[in-house]
Parts: sequence; C-alpha cells; structure tokens
Amino acid sequence: MIVCHCNVIACSEIRKAVRELGGEAGGLVTPGQIFKCCGRRPQCGGCMSHVSSLIVSELDRMKP
Repeated sequence: MIVCHCNVIACSEIRKAVRELGGEAGGLVTPGQIFKCCGRRPQCGGCMSHVSSLIVSELDRMKP
C-alpha cells in the first residue's frame, strides 16, 4: 500500500526503514529519519500521521 503519494513510498519501505533504524537509534525513530533512509524528503506532510503510526507499530513488533 502506498503511504506517501508525493514520494511513492510503500508501507513495506517504511517498515524496512524502521527495522534498519530501530537498532541504531535505540528505538527512537522519527518520520524525518524514515524519509532520509528511503532517500526522499517530505513534501506535503499529509502522510506524517500514518508514517508515525507505522513506526510505532513496527517498533512494537520488534520488541522481544
């Protein structure tokens, strides 16, 4: 599912970026870090709440 239509970023890309960044950042991952990891920049900001929800969801899944 496409989460960011401006940059055409899929849900799977966001989850992958969270997994990559989660260990490095000690569990603190921001939407800005996700966009940077995906090689893109935020545009309109309409997706930020969904990106934030996906970050929380994926970090919860990563917990032991």
